[in-house]
Amino acid sequence: MTLKLNIICRADGSHQIGLGHLMRVLALAQNLDPKKFSANLITNSENLPPAFHTVFESITSAKKDYEEISRWSKNNTIIVLDGYTFDLGYQTRLMQAGYKVALVSDFPQEVSCTLVLSNNGDLKASEYTHNPNTKFCLGAEYTLLQSAFLTSHVSKIDEPYIFIGLGGSDPYNFTNKILKSLANNSALIIKTVIGIHYQHHEELQDIIQQSAAKIEVHSNLTAEELIPLMADSIFGITSASTMALEFLSQNPNLYVVQTADNQHRLFNYLTESKLAAQLPQDEIPKALDNTSKIDFSKNPRRINSAFLGLFLETRPATSEDCQLLFDWANDKDTRSQSFNKNTITLAEHTAWFNARLKDMNTLMLICELSGIPIGITRYTIEGTNATINYSLDKEYRGVGLASHMVSISLEKVRQLRSLTQITAFVKESNIASVHIFEKLLFTKTKAAEYADSFKFTLPIK
Repeated sequence: MTLKLNIICRADGSHQIGLGHLMRVLALAQNLDPKKFSANLITNSENLPPAFHTVFESITSAKKDYEEISRWSKNNTIIVLDGYTFDLGYQTRLMQAGYKVALVSDFPQEVSCTLVLSNNGDLKASEYTHNPNTKFCLGAEYTLLQSAFLTSHVSKIDEPYIFIGLGGSDPYNFTNKILKSLANNSALIIKTVIGIHYQHHEELQDIIQQSAAKIEVHSNLTAEELIPLMADSIFGITSASTMALEFLSQNPNLYVVQTADNQHRLFNYLTESKLAAQLPQDEIPKALDNTSKIDFSKNPRRINSAFLGLFLETRPATSEDCQLLFDWANDKDTRSQSFNKNTITLAEHTAWFNARLKDMNTLMLICELSGIPIGITRYTIEGTNATINYSLDKEYRGVGLASHMVSISLEKVRQLRSLTQITAFVKESNIASVHIFEKLLFTKTKAAEYADSFKFTLPIK
């Protein structure tokens, strides 16, 4: 049985606040595995682009806001908040009602939520005021980008031009300010992008008519239409927002401009880490010579893993789990990575399983995702050392859940037993398991006990 979790996104957009919050939850919905998540949107915004109706299973009005949220089951739902009106009180009300709450955050603040998600590379969990159980997914590896930006376009520069994108609404009219500074240079070709809420059309047309530079205006583009414009430019000028990260996924040559107070941290991160340059004030920007695009292709896996991990719990195995563990043990991929590759009969498994249940030196923990068994960790204990083995249901592989499962089982075994060390043996060919134990800070050495294998150890403090 495969469980499907509900993701309820709460975000708004307008010409005053732009579309950034909405575009991020759209990207989140596109990044989620549709077999494991149902993405839904509650918003005050109307006339949403077609992409929203394609990816969200439902879009409902936020006029009754909390009432609309509260109709969703608390047991298998995450409420995702993206916007500055969803303050501490709003978060607390949802948490006290029993929901899991994920906050998309641009800057440090006091939070009452289950998970904080931010693409600002210099943010640290220690900067937030939070409860001890809040989890943090911070940095470029958790950037929310629409799926089209996760693969790199092959650029074809037929004529050198500058790309300008200052946000979908650009309420402070940075587009026109920058165009005015470049308009007197007849050698320039400029392609600028505006969005559905852009309000300065008349002034923009005046600049175009009087400009010595060639200026093209593109409006209301899809991600697929934006990408070649970004990739084929000699460099871009964007706001220090998601637009900058989208550009960097396709083209490493970027100048950034801080167009709003909430962009301060991302602006500093991009310029200080030299991923982008600050736009010069009194001179025509020159072509940059950066060569490395940012690879965001693994972000969806990390995001799926983080969200699924919020619903994981462990319990001791019981006699009713015998058939389930038999099925997992005989999975062909599990057998191929086992030190004993022989197929196991049900009679053999039943005898082994019943003996392990009675053995005080064996601890078997079933991992459940919102009540559905998805894997097992088994600890064989000798004195104060325990050797761990694990298996994950094939339906839940490939999204990073194994590391979460092993991690929470380690916390559980620390509570149940007095141990000084955990040991794991992994075949060198089992790259996924090698990465898991490395991620969990086990020490890796060559195993003397098994051929072509690693021995991982973790001291318990």
